[in-house]
Amino acid sequence: MFMKYTELILKVSSICNLNCDYCYVFNKGDTSYKREPPLLKMELIKPIVHRISQHCDQFKIENFIVIFHGGEPLLESRDFYKSFVYELNQSCMDTRFSYGVQTNATLLTQEWIDFFTGLNVQIGVSVDGTRKASSHRVYRSNGMEAYDNIIRGLSLIKRNNLPVSTLSVMNVEVSPIDVYDHLKSIGVDYADFLYPDMTFDSLVDSRFTSWIIELFDRWYDDITPKPIIRYFDFMIKMLLGENVGYEMLGRGKNRTLCIKTNGDIEIVDSMKVCGNKFTHTGFNVRTNSFLDLEQNEILRMYYLSHSDEVLCMKCRKCTFVNICGGGKLPHRFSVKNGFKNPSVYCQCNMEIISHVKSRLYSDLERYIKTKGV
Repeated sequence: MFMKYTELILKVSSICNLNCDYCYVFNKGDTSYKREPPLLKMELIKPIVHRISQHCDQFKIENFIVIFHGGEPLLESRDFYKSFVYELNQSCMDTRFSYGVQTNATLLTQEWIDFFTGLNVQIGVSVDGTRKASSHRVYRSNGMEAYDNIIRGLSLIKRNNLPVSTLSVMNVEVSPIDVYDHLKSIGVDYADFLYPDMTFDSLVDSRFTSWIIELFDRWYDDITPKPIIRYFDFMIKMLLGENVGYEMLGRGKNRTLCIKTNGDIEIVDSMKVCGNKFTHTGFNVRTNSFLDLEQNEILRMYYLSHSDEVLCMKCRKCTFVNICGGGKLPHRFSVKNGFKNPSVYCQCNMEIISHVKSRLYSDLERYIKTKGV
């Protein structure tokens, strides 16, 4: 089986100006970042571009996404981005390349926005909602909260009439209503929510279920212009029969790769919660093509993580498996059983899907009766 990738998380920085306590890069036991160059060097652009274009040519890939990531990607130079985008755009004329950058926005300036706009790079901002929800996003240098500067960066995006896209880690210590209303108040157009990354050996706070259901109801009942929340949007689409999904939902393949600042080709960083050096594969863009990756058992398992080949027996027999797909792979890991477990968020997922399904189907039934369909 050949693994076809359509998205790359390019780690342009292994350092960050913030220190978030839940960060899987710096604070979950993996120390790889200490041995990696702080920034991705210009000399690696050509081998990375070569591997991407080689892969796109081999599989006739029409669309390929590159997400510039970190650490904090705005610590990288503008010359790097300009050279990388130019080289990749020229490398494979039959593939449409799309670009994004995921930043904490504290270093965002008008100059950066003009620069990324000129390169057609979409800007995503990591913020967890209200000041309280984001209180653990602090500066590495002095421990001061970064919230005000994050919001300043977000406001700058809004003033430039660009779409405001946010990525938030769920924080059950703060009301989901407050989080949602806050995101609306700062003009968010697209919102994504993530569970805190943890393994099956971890103890999950039981409040996540009610927190997400309350968030869904607030969003679902909101009849004013509102942000698209990917987790809910995809779940509804799947319940209506659409073939969509991503790392957290659905039965599709995970077609995302990660390349580090030293050129190493790795599994996505959230897998770091499974153990130190867990994402390391031994492959590097200087010597390996993406076709070599099928030799790595964990990479293959991640690629197929929503398939029966990887799911545990409980998941394969579950009524909701085609919606949740077993959840994210790292959330299924345990020292005892490897990945042959349901997600640590399994009960939460089942209750949320059941709730969304109930609300959606009730409304559809009422609509059909009203319209006499």
